[in-house]
Amino acid sequence: MQIGGTKTLEAADGSQREMKEGEFTFLLLEGDQEVDRVTNAADGIFAFNDITYDKVGTHYYTVSEIDSGAGGVDYDPTLYSVVVEVTENTETHELEAEVTYYNTCLLYT
Repeated sequence: MQIGGTKTLEAADGSQREMKEGEFTFLLLEGDQEVDRVTNAADGIFAFNDITYDKVGTHYYTVSEIDSGAGGVDYDPTLYSVVVEVTENTETHELEAEVTYYNTCLLYT
């Protein structure tokens, strides 16, 4: 199961510039424990490494953009909530994960 999102770059003065691969960093937390930390691709997409579950349960995650202090950049302080519900398929007895994104979707601006 994988959690991810998209970063968009909007200049306050209306000018355009290309986003660079690895320019922005995102953090995935479960409670207060860091699960993963990744950077964006050149098109703004970021995806955390696959998460594997070994039992039924509900997992609550928070995704945030890390302010690395680059000049001329306002980082998005929004905390996005992600809930993963892990259930057992009654026919196959395999675990299945359903992801729900809150705060609409993971779109950082």
